[in-house]
Amino acid sequence: MELPFARVRFGVGYNIKQVDDFFAYSRTAWSNQTKALTEREVRYVQFDLVRKGYRIFEVDEALGYIERELAKRTKQEIIEMVSDDNWAELITSNVKEFYMVLVAPKKKKFEVDKNSQMAYEYKSVDKYLKTIYKQFFEGKKKLTANAVKKVVFPCVKAANGYSTQKVDEFLDKVIEVLNALEA
Repeated sequence: MELPFARVRFGVGYNIKQVDDFFAYSRTAWSNQTKALTEREVRYVQFDLVRKGYRIFEVDEALGYIERELAKRTKQEIIEMVSDDNWAELITSNVKEFYMVLVAPKKKKFEVDKNSQMAYEYKSVDKYLKTIYKQFFEGKKKLTANAVKKVVFPCVKAANGYSTQKVDEFLDKVIEVLNALEA
């Protein structure tokens, strides 16, 4: 079965075979639940860019839909195993964890990875974390998982920035909490 993604007429899009293969895998994993498809797996799937491939926006929208549905399924499974209260406690625990990072002093929010050559620039990460704080805790604007997924930070030498792994893990936690709250 082919998916209804339009192809790019001019320029580049996602590799059609890779996209079709991933969506076939995800359909199988979703329908018979023998394969564990995770939100992170969907979030980090990558496709090569090729001429006349599938339109990037359409594929990304479908991936976002799958990720949200997985979040709903996960929430329901947790509630069935424990209770609504325990699910709320789990979310609250995660929010408390990321609150502590958000209120930490500038240049002290994450460790520096001395074994890596590259890091995310302090200034850009700190500025974005301030935005997360304002949107999530002060309600200045609604923070969405999709917005967090799209953030990109400039890279610098490791000594001049935060560990990319630690920042990415943190953002994954924020995305998971937002997906759970949106589910």
